[in-house]
Amino acid sequence: EHLPKLEREAEQQLMRSRLKAWHGIAILAYLNDNPVALKASEACIMLSRALGDHRMLVINLAIAGWERMALEDNAGALTALEEGLSVGRASADRYATGILLAAMAWYALTVDKDLEASRRHEAESLQLLEGETFSWGALQAMVFPFRGAMLRGDYAKARERFAKALPLFEQMGDEHRVNMIRSWMAHMQRHEGHLQEAAAEYRKTILLWQKLGHRGAIAHQLESFAFVAVALEQAPRAARLFGVAEALREKIEMPMDPQERVEYDEQVGALHGRMEQRAFASAWAEGRAMTMEQAIAYALEQAHK
Repeated sequence: EHLPKLEREAEQQLMRSRLKAWHGIAILAYLNDNPVALKASEACIMLSRALGDHRMLVINLAIAGWERMALEDNAGALTALEEGLSVGRASADRYATGILLAAMAWYALTVDKDLEASRRHEAESLQLLEGETFSWGALQAMVFPFRGAMLRGDYAKARERFAKALPLFEQMGDEHRVNMIRSWMAHMQRHEGHLQEAAAEYRKTILLWQKLGHRGAIAHQLESFAFVAVALEQAPRAARLFGVAEALREKIEMPMDPQERVEYDEQVGALHGRMEQRAFASAWAEGRAMTMEQAIAYALEQAHK
């Protein structure tokens, strides 16, 4: 308050530069390196408060909420999301509030298991973000209602939403989101029993995850190959794939999200019940001994047999 005008302006400019830099880090690390993204978003929250930048405050509270959910800090996630929604509504910022509501929808679906609240938040989010389809932030927020429809088992709605989003991400050159949507579409095929079609798509998506260096996604894709193997009663292969995925997740410190964990526990339990204990342990250990590159080659070799 006592700084001369020019010094105050210089200080604010420096803070804005820091805010921009931290926000860039948060976006780059978003759902790829959860602790880094959370740290960056919290730095943005602090700077946004100091600058009175309501839009950046709401957006980074949304990012912090997503990251805290990914890190299984649901109480912290809810605190961030509730504050973000309050600030977004008070500032009448449609864009930031739409992004925040997408995170609220995800919280309602995955934490509260409240399907009706999830649908309600999704509908309002999509309404507020209408016309923002060439904004990366808006498109990213829209991904969660797409996945929400998939997790609720509404595959027709999910496919309709994915079909709209996919070309927009392709136009932006966002290979990560394009591959993420294609992976989810393969998951739907697998859940519908189209196992060979799903495996053929995983064969493409795992190679792009490898190119992008996204090891967490590679681990999940190896688990997805294992799910196909369980369904095809190829038990030793499934155990090897689960084993290497487990070892990779431990190495990169990237746990699966709660929704992934539900299917994983179910499938591993089913596999364990089908195999003799010694054979199960041996195949799992063989998988854990593979390198990531060996595991990808193994998954690709088996995917089309």
